[in-house]
Amino acid sequence: MSQKKNFKRITLVLKPKAINEFSNLVPNLYNWLKKRKKTVQFMVSDKDRIGKLLKRLDSKEKSAIKFITAAELFKGSDLIISLGGDGTLIGIAKNATTNKTPIFGVNMGRLGFITEFSKSDFYDHLQMILKGKYILHKKNLFSAKVYEGEKTVYSKVFFNDAVVNKNDISRMFALSVDTNEDHVFNLSGDGIIVSTTVGSTAYSL
Repeated sequence: MSQKKNFKRITLVLKPKAINEFSNLVPNLYNWLKKRKKTVQFMVSDKDRIGKLLKRLDSKEKSAIKFITAAELFKGSDLIISLGGDGTLIGIAKNATTNKTPIFGVNMGRLGFITEFSKSDFYDHLQMILKGKYILHKKNLFSAKVYEGEKTVYSKVFFNDAVVNKNDISRMFALSVDTNEDHVFNLSGDGIIVSTTVGSTAYSL
């Protein structure tokens, strides 16, 4: 990357529902970033949880915490820090647009194929990034669409894998798999998983 970004607005995205494992990490990281004059943001959906995690802040400090929506995440952030496992990072990627906001993945769980940094040593790496000493790795997003005739009835981007399955549990269904104009195979079963080269699905296969 030729031009380094000034990471002023940093958004912390937490693994869903967890509180205890963030009881020390979130307050410490919040204070660490504030000391470096960064604007620290959280997701609106985490407002109650952040109130509990940052309970030691006074009322003025709490009222100054900024919360943003999923729709604002990429355009409203200079850097996104994902605190969770691969699933948390993949969930963030689903809301990605053409905006090139980088994601810093901290692995809080057991699987960490794409969350590169561990919770025990990520501060050193984050410090280097804030100083502009980093290499940005670009990953592709993929698009899945469902058509009825020529009409698109469903469209979504994905990062790790896409699953095509059925509503009926007890019945198989038939699929014809083609790539571009080439027929690959016919399948009868519960569904099909299309895996990208990134993440845990590809590694498992």
